[in-house]
Amino acid sequence: MRATWNEQYEKVWLDFLKNKKALCLSKIKNLLSQPVPVQRTADDLIMEADFLYMQGALEGNEEQSLKKALICYQLHEKVVGAEHNNLKMRGETLLRLHRYEEAFNCFDRLAELNISNPPVLFENKEISQAWLEHEIIQRKNEGADVTELEKILQFICKDDFFVNIFGDAVSQRTRRTIIQTLPHDLQKILQNLPQRPLYNKLSIPVPNNFLNNKDWSKIQSEYQRTGCVVIDDLFTTETLNLLRKWAAQSPSFQTIRAGFLGAFPSNGANFEIIRHSAEELERLLPEIFTGHPLGLWWFFKYIPGVGNEGIGLHADPAAININIWLTDDNARESGGGLEVYSHVPPQEAKVNEFNREFNTKEEELQLIEKLKQEGETHTIEYKSNRAVLFTSDRYHRSIPFEFKGQNIEEWRLNFTLLYGDRIEHTTQMEITTAAPDQEGWDLF
Repeated sequence: MRATWNEQYEKVWLDFLKNKKALCLSKIKNLLSQPVPVQRTADDLIMEADFLYMQGALEGNEEQSLKKALICYQLHEKVVGAEHNNLKMRGETLLRLHRYEEAFNCFDRLAELNISNPPVLFENKEISQAWLEHEIIQRKNEGADVTELEKILQFICKDDFFVNIFGDAVSQRTRRTIIQTLPHDLQKILQNLPQRPLYNKLSIPVPNNFLNNKDWSKIQSEYQRTGCVVIDDLFTTETLNLLRKWAAQSPSFQTIRAGFLGAFPSNGANFEIIRHSAEELERLLPEIFTGHPLGLWWFFKYIPGVGNEGIGLHADPAAININIWLTDDNARESGGGLEVYSHVPPQEAKVNEFNREFNTKEEELQLIEKLKQEGETHTIEYKSNRAVLFTSDRYHRSIPFEFKGQNIEEWRLNFTLLYGDRIEHTTQMEITTAAPDQEGWDLF
């Protein structure tokens, strides 16, 4: 059994990620029908768990397969201890089963493991101007001495010293590199940085309501008609303030992108208000969310002068996307909204074929112009506490912006929730994949 599984494991995952549903499901059923040895190794357990997870996902989040996957993940941990991929996949399985609280706890464990036992060697960890500025401000607000961190920031901002190890123009502009390019004395400063708490548990009673009262029936009807609807003043004032406060102090903004920082579940972005808000959305909009469980969420924070372009053209591999802007309107000087187009990527496309940074700005602008010419464009202006609810795998992009940025609360901050798997579409426009040696950055 194990020899066949080893041979097919990566191929099956590739089929799954390319959305080749029928082929993938057929392979998995054949593999799972093979005799199971009495004594299963750790590799046997993790492969069986992943096969069962994929089978459950492909069969509409079928509970029996997903629950069996959970058992295998738990048995695997008993054999080898806590492991990064196990915790990630266990969290995703729990989400598909609508066991959100358990999933959030699982992702918190993953974030803590990423700190205590990083999946990337320290010297290969990425840093950037945005990451350093953010760390300096947060730690300074907590009363720490940031003089040494400021030395590193000054170093990488000088052309004579900065090493563009990735070799692309975006990395040069955003000063994105890895720690081993720094002198040893500066590397030691980063190695000795004290870890900070995740701040994911409320120190006050959980609010009774997370969302303001709306005509939810009207919102559902408009979404079903157009696939894109705007909801103003989504969060209650209390919820909005709690999210802003969490984002201002959370150390979870560890994913480095083109001039902005991301906070994902694996980074520790598992604040319990996120879970409560996601659950309330599902309860109030059942015609939209039924059959589409929460799949992923993140916060993006844009550093003034570095990340003013926002996120370029891309699509997200899910059924439903809800994007909420959190920064106060008084901090915005211009732009910052969103354009949502009517086309989606081919059904059997890998995520990094439609969710990446383009090799050149010209390539991106050509595709944007084509999308505008051949389909409808929804242009949504920035407004604090405004949510845009839309079909997730439609191409979309940020409208470039200027924010004051005199303090960390004035940086542009958005919060995104993805629900469900991609659905079948009839209108498609294919995006050319990046060259093999220049794949760009997967936005996740």
